[in-house]
Amino acid sequence: MAVMKKPRTHYDNLQVAETASPEVIRRAYKVLSQRWHPDKNPQQRDKAERICIMLNEAYAVLSDPVRRAKHDRWITLQRAAAAKQAEHQRQAAQELARVAKRYSTIGQSGAEAASPKSAKPVKPAKIINLEHKLPPLRAATTTRSRSSAQRQRQLLTLMLGAGLIALLYFWPAVDPYYSPPPTEPVVNPEDALATLPSLADDPPQPSDQDDPFSDDPLPIIVESLTTTAPPLIAERYRVYGAAEDRIEDTQTGLYWMRCSVGQEWDGETCVGNAQLYTWEQAWQLAAERPTKRLPHIEELRTLVYCSSGYPTVFNTGHNVACSGDYQRPTVVSDAFPNTPAAAFWASPFSGDSERAWFTFFYSGHSSTGAKTSHFRVRFVYEKEWVNYSDY
Repeated sequence: MAVMKKPRTHYDNLQVAETASPEVIRRAYKVLSQRWHPDKNPQQRDKAERICIMLNEAYAVLSDPVRRAKHDRWITLQRAAAAKQAEHQRQAAQELARVAKRYSTIGQSGAEAASPKSAKPVKPAKIINLEHKLPPLRAATTTRSRSSAQRQRQLLTLMLGAGLIALLYFWPAVDPYYSPPPTEPVVNPEDALATLPSLADDPPQPSDQDDPFSDDPLPIIVESLTTTAPPLIAERYRVYGAAEDRIEDTQTGLYWMRCSVGQEWDGETCVGNAQLYTWEQAWQLAAERPTKRLPHIEELRTLVYCSSGYPTVFNTGHNVACSGDYQRPTVVSDAFPNTPAAAFWASPFSGDSERAWFTFFYSGHSSTGAKTSHFRVRFVYEKEWVNYSDY
């Protein structure tokens, strides 16, 4: 009997429900991608690389609303095809049961006709005088033979019909939208992701006993989620990544380089000199880095920190300079150490094709300057920047 298997989905691979929010999906991806990073699994590196590729594909689909909607339609089609096949199999089973019952009835009636118990005993005294009864006896024998042949034809017809019905209903359903589902199925409730606190950046290394692709991966997710998260800097920024060279703005959801381009993170601070670039050079430099980009002016402006509290502590949405007694540069130095109190390029270019936006971290205001000017650069990561090869 051909049985359509339950399709494996990207939700299964990330261990979330189909109604999971983008935040839950992002957190689940973060846990699994860190756990299965190849560098953390040297004994099973091939398996880790294969799982990371699968996780990256699942997150790329589910983090994109258009691709996620298309994936949801694919799931609906697969379930409809499975339901249709199940109904066909149920009807076929009923038809086969009916045929078997009919065959049993016919066989029973034929056995009763041929049974010696149903034949009347012939008295020996009358056997001598049976010559005048031979013609009727031949007629009865011929009638019985015809009846038996007719039952055999009916039985053959019923068997052929049952075979055709079985072939029709048991033939696997063909779905034109079907594509091979992801391998390594994963099943886990969403509750562990939705109710537990923020994730840790360095979950414990997995072993053969705590494989998230085993039959019971729940303890692994709980273990990863319950690890203490790093504290916030200035009640806003959280250090991200094992190298601590990236930082997450929990209010805007953006991920930033802690160091300016040209500087290096030595594990504690940014060392070296921030390089100067024209706007075209900065744009080309970003194009060469697929996971990073030049920030939009509204994004770069959110980094302005006015320690005096005016216009606001974080100068979000204001294109004015800090005033009063404030520290320079106008950023949170613990989050972005050794940032020059200078201008940093942003995008897009202004209405004048010869000028582009920048933010001046000496006073905190934003303006436009000639593209040929030489300013510093700080990249922001793309929305889907998380990748196991980027650790």
